[in-house]
Amino acid sequence: MDQEPLASSALSHANSRCSLRTYASEERTRAALMLLLGTETEHTTRMQAMQRLVRQGPTVLPLFLSLLHTMPEITTPSWPQWPPQYEYCSRLLYRLCRKSGLSLNDIMSHAIVQLHPGPVLWVTILEASKYKPTMGDEHLLCAGLEVEWVTVRYAAAIALATFATKTPLAPETLHLLQKHQHTQEVYEVRLAASYTLLHSGEDAGLCGLLQLLESSTPSEIQRASAFVLATKLEMPLSPRQKEVLQHHLLAVLINTPTEIALFAARALRHAASPNLIDTLQTMLYSEDEQNQIHILTALEAIALRAPLRTYLRHTMLPAYLLTVLHSQQQALRHQAAYTLGAIGGEYIMAAFGTILLDPTHPGHLQVIESLSIFHKALHRTQRTTIVRWLICCARHAQEETQLAALEALTHLLWRARTHGPKRVWYDLSQEILQAMHFASLLHATSIPTRLYTIELIGMLDSSQELLIPLYQELLILLQTDRSSDIRANIALLYGQCMFSEAIPHLIPAVLDQDEQVAGAALVALERMATYQRELIAYVIGELCWYGSSPSQPDGPLIAYAHDLHKRIQRHLS
Repeated sequence: MDQEPLASSALSHANSRCSLRTYASEERTRAALMLLLGTETEHTTRMQAMQRLVRQGPTVLPLFLSLLHTMPEITTPSWPQWPPQYEYCSRLLYRLCRKSGLSLNDIMSHAIVQLHPGPVLWVTILEASKYKPTMGDEHLLCAGLEVEWVTVRYAAAIALATFATKTPLAPETLHLLQKHQHTQEVYEVRLAASYTLLHSGEDAGLCGLLQLLESSTPSEIQRASAFVLATKLEMPLSPRQKEVLQHHLLAVLINTPTEIALFAARALRHAASPNLIDTLQTMLYSEDEQNQIHILTALEAIALRAPLRTYLRHTMLPAYLLTVLHSQQQALRHQAAYTLGAIGGEYIMAAFGTILLDPTHPGHLQVIESLSIFHKALHRTQRTTIVRWLICCARHAQEETQLAALEALTHLLWRARTHGPKRVWYDLSQEILQAMHFASLLHATSIPTRLYTIELIGMLDSSQELLIPLYQELLILLQTDRSSDIRANIALLYGQCMFSEAIPHLIPAVLDQDEQVAGAALVALERMATYQRELIAYVIGELCWYGSSPSQPDGPLIAYAHDLHKRIQRHLS
């Protein structure tokens, strides 16, 4: 039998199959890219599409660049939101560059790009630079400032701010950024250029942001500028700069939309001085209560600076604010109490103790809330007094008083856990456990009281032995409480504290009629899977089988159970 026709036929068949596989692979790649760039694609789907493309490696790079290069500028959603496609595309480009050994400058000279990338590819390149700012990228970022598309210029200015965190910007770059602060430029780019200059310690950045606070500027730009001044102003200020900053921010503080005014109030602490405090105290006598709240917010921020806090204690402001606590406006009383708490001191502490003894005082609840942020509230002597006061308030018959005290204790624990030494959190948890009567609160008729109590228990240091009886008591509520919110929060608490004795009780909770409770139990079991992985995998597998129906698609709970079951099985194998 002649072998040549057979060999030729086999080779042709193999080539055909290879072509089909190549075509199918390209189609899958295109589908993943379409998901990555889709306007309505969900976060999980985008992430899966990106990971699929990363696994394919550098072979996908030409098709990826070609697609981005030809796409029109993405303008939705409008600023200040940012199109989500750029985050995933930039991350994908960065990973593909690493795998192929290319730099972002190499991408610019790629045969597909030819030094003139389209707007989407431009922004993707600029966004990818934030993952590894290098010396060679500054020229590339500056080039992005000169193109015609607004989104590209904005992305380039922000990328330069990230670059400046690693390497000081060149004088030519700073000059280029100052050029983009001119009034002919669009507001978003002016804002980004001013932010980058401020980040580089340039006086032009501060001046540019202050100009954007003017009333003729769109409110979104005003808000963003005030936010940057409140949170990102780290450069040392000269007396002249402080004077200019005070002048602009005081004007914004009065008769301005609340959110912008509150950011301006926070920013005033950078220019604070005794003279400014005196000016603010004079302005407090305004009859406009909203303006008073803005001024009190500024004084609260100023009180965070130790020398000025001492100065505030020796003025007439504390005595005046104690009279403000009698105001008919709850928001004004609330801010006055928080400002007093930030100032602190023995006089205010004694005044707060007196108000707590009088439940009919108009500022009673506001004083309870402000105790959690009281100056030096975590110091041992003062902490003991504050905890004793709050626990007494938690025993009060009125629900509002109970809730305010429980919330203040929870916030105090959060401060100790996140900002203080670990020993302070341990001691504070022990003091609360020894003095608080949790049983009456957990079985209160008020659902909010029970919820706040469970939240407080979840914030306590889980290494405390006194917590074990509480955890065991909560097992009863997990099974019997009529409120699904209570049962769900208890389930989440067990997952948070890794209380393994709760596993036999969480398993039936997975079949709870309320999906919120069942979902919380699943999350808790996922966290505790290290204890009894085989049992938990079996239970979740049964749930997947029980909840699936051929006639209708799986709901969110069953879909989550399927995903969780796969992950646990992967660990078991």
